Amino acid sequence: MALRNTRWLIVALLCLALWPGTTHGQSSALLDAFNRYKELNALGRYEEALPFAEQALKLSEQEFGPDHPITADLLDNLAGLYLDQGMPGCQQGVSVTVSMGR
Repeated sequence: MALRNTRWLIVALLCLALWPGTTHGQSSALLDAFNRYKELNALGRYEEALPFAEQALKLSEQEFGPDHPITADLLDNLAGLYLDQGMPGCQQGVSVTVSMGR
């Protein structure tokens, strides 16, 4: 499930990068943080991936807003990362944030 979400997020980020006028609101820092999270997560290095996932989420909230689909996908990725680390309480808290934000 997380892999499917990651694929859609990559597609969405690429579409935004190629769409005229949207590149002004999207930073390379967001893409860098997301790509680093993705690399580390794929290697099972969840603890190292966590700060990059959090940074990508923070940047997305600043650049796109808290209700944007990309921000929601990044929040979902962060919840999955918490779950992969065996932190279900954190994952539940993230899920509640998503539910309340929509």
